[in-house]
Amino acid sequence: MNKDKRIFFNKITMIVFIIYILILLLSQTAVYKLYYEIELGLKLLKYICYSFFSIRILYDWKNGKNITVMIIITGIMSVIISFFTKNNYLFTLLLAILAVRTLNKKDLIKIVFKVVTIAYFSIIVLSLFKVFPDWIFYRGDKIRHSLGFCYATDAISFFLNIILMYFYIRDNYSLLELFGLEAIAFALFLNTDGRMSFILISIVLLIMAIKKNKRLINFINHNFTQKTISNICISLPTIFFLVFNFLTFEYTNQNELTFKIDKFLSGRLYYSSQAYIEYGVTAFGENIKWQRMGRIWICKSG
Repeated sequence: MNKDKRIFFNKITMIVFIIYILILLLSQTAVYKLYYEIELGLKLLKYICYSFFSIRILYDWKNGKNITVMIIITGIMSVIISFFTKNNYLFTLLLAILAVRTLNKKDLIKIVFKVVTIAYFSIIVLSLFKVFPDWIFYRGDKIRHSLGFCYATDAISFFLNIILMYFYIRDNYSLLELFGLEAIAFALFLNTDGRMSFILISIVLLIMAIKKNKRLINFINHNFTQKTISNICISLPTIFFLVFNFLTFEYTNQNELTFKIDKFLSGRLYYSSQAYIEYGVTAFGENIKWQRMGRIWICKSG
């Protein structure tokens, strides 16, 4: 394939990937759950995207882009986990990542950021005008709004993703921008009571504010510091997994401190403990349908 055709194919890949990301966003909205026609249409588009991703991967392989041993192992594990859990999310995510791995990541994220941000705030505005359902949930006396999404925490969770993309593509920013983003996050928190996402957003914004310090920038740019930070980031998922499972084990054994931690985590230790008691632990996981009960709305506005 010549250079012009390759550039054209790259543009098509980028468009399909953006469509795929939009489908994932719309799949978490209230209208997706309410209207079967919309759900069916988005699922059909999703499988068209999967087909194109597969073609793109084969094209890259044919044109000298090696499939590494790690990719093969990850693919096999994704298939096994998908089989046992009856959830193909990991496998399809791998397809999407492999399909865009030869593209310019920063250019891709810039376009995805713009499209997703416009779509995201459009959904919220439409919910405020009662075009999209604004489902209402309760945590005690606290009223929580879904703002057009399926569940109360979805809106602020997606905003966390937008924040991360924002700082990936933006090299220079002002403290005023950080205050503005924090104000939006706080407004979302007041409506959704999504505590964990709000805390994470605030931590990210605090880190970005600290980065404005020139001495700190020089310290971070040091090779030893960068290697240390990189190793910590790589290790964090494993560390969090071990810590959370340890806390769940202690919660099951009636450790009073974990009861307080569970309140901070909105009952996640309780649910995990009940899952382990009810289902045990399997090598490759399994589909636990009762975890989806959180998607059931209590009442809807509009």
